[in-house]
Amino acid sequence: MASAKKATPAAKKTTATTKKTASLAASIQSVLPVPKKVVDAPKPADWAFIESAIGTPLPADYKEFLQTYGSGTISNYMRVLNPFSTTELWLEKVRFRLSIYHSSRRNNPVPGFTLPPPLAPVNSMPYPIFPESGGVFPWGHTENGDGLLWLTQGNPNEWKVVAETRSFRYAEFPGTMTEFLTALLSGKLTWGAFDPGAEKVPPPNFAADGASAGKGK
Repeated sequence: MASAKKATPAAKKTTATTKKTASLAASIQSVLPVPKKVVDAPKPADWAFIESAIGTPLPADYKEFLQTYGSGTISNYMRVLNPFSTTELWLEKVRFRLSIYHSSRRNNPVPGFTLPPPLAPVNSMPYPIFPESGGVFPWGHTENGDGLLWLTQGNPNEWKVVAETRSFRYAEFPGTMTEFLTALLSGKLTWGAFDPGAEKVPPPNFAADGASAGKGK
């Protein structure tokens, strides 16, 4: 009788990732209804070109989120950047965000000219910036201009979230993008770079691009 083949470490890792992704998908769907009409949803095979272009794999839960929800706005407040959007230039948005972070880090005083706060030169970026090793990489933003980033250290499926406010305050969330959104939308996490008592995000809703906000379509 032939013995059963043992799963290789790579196969076990793939299985574990698949199970975790499915679990994360179930958790976000429990608090954020999937729209009836999904816009710009990519297929699994579409990601190879994007990942090759930027030089890194992207988290499985991020890809699963976009394949499920497509392009749209969360709670009239927040967007997850979609490389396959037909109305937004994803690469340009990513480049713009990264350029802001690079600029904030190398911003230097002009000799003989002093600006008052908050216009004074800042050098507050506490992280490396992609494509530097482990650098921050934008995955979303709020309508107020706050940045939602990954800290690209280690396995992409374990990248932590960094939130950045317009006043250049940063806070880390020790979980994935989907875990962050689930915690935020379920009221377990406040906003304002996670400050206690900060404003909370409006009730969970996903308005697909082109649909009326607040109707879950």
